[in-house]
Amino acid sequence: MSTHERPISTTAALRGDIDSGQTGDKISHPDPAAAPLGTDDEAGGAPMKNSDAAAAHAYETGRNVPTKRPDQTGPWVWAVIAGVLLVMAAAVAVIYWPAPP
Repeated sequence: MSTHERPISTTAALRGDIDSGQTGDKISHPDPAAAPLGTDDEAGGAPMKNSDAAAAHAYETGRNVPTKRPDQTGPWVWAVIAGVLLVMAAAVAVIYWPAPP
């Protein structure tokens, strides 16, 4: 059973899904939070209810956000690389090409 099929009933489980990249907010990497999700509510004397955590999970995972970063390499990147290589080749040719006698 995947994490989207099981009900999320704690803020720790919701934070785990966010940190794993399943909500599309970030890449899969743990977030070194000083105050983990739900800590402020608990410290204030009103911990998050299980139904509220489940509603937050449904909202976070229901936004149809891509979980993978799109490829941002466009055709202009290859044109810039080709231009730089041509300039370098021209510089090498000017420096090392034998002068006419």
